Amino acid sequence: MTIQLGAVQVQVQQIDALDLTAEVWRHDFWLPRLDVVVTNRSTHAGRVTLTVDAPKNGWLFTLGLCDQSGTHITCTFDLDQGQSAPLSVWVFRWWGMTTRCMCRPRSAPPTRTSTCP
Repeated sequence: MTIQLGAVQVQVQQIDALDLTAEVWRHDFWLPRLDVVVTNRSTHAGRVTLTVDAPKNGWLFTLGLCDQSGTHITCTFDLDQGQSAPLSVWVFRWWGMTTRCMCRPRSAPPTRTSTCP
C-alpha cells in the first residue's frame, strides 16, 4: 500500500526575543547618562519601541531622533535579526534627590531599572 501526499503545509512560528541593557555612566561633575542598547534576538526583523521614563523630580534629554517631552523619551527602531540600536539619555535632576530611570520595550515584559546618581 502506498500513500501519496500532494502537499504538506507547515506553519513556522516566529519567536520574539529582545536583549535590553541599561548602564548608568557618571563622571565627576558631568550629568549622569543612561546608555541603553536593545538587540533583536528574534527569528525575524521587526520594530521595537523603547520608552524611557523619568520620575517627577527628573528630566530627560537625548540627541537621538526620538519623541521627547522632558519626562518621557520614546524611540522606534526597525531592527534586522541580530541588529542592535543604542540610545544615550542624559538625566537632569534636582540635586540631593534620587532619580530612578526605567527603560522598557513597549511590547516586552522584562524591565530593567537603573538608579541614577
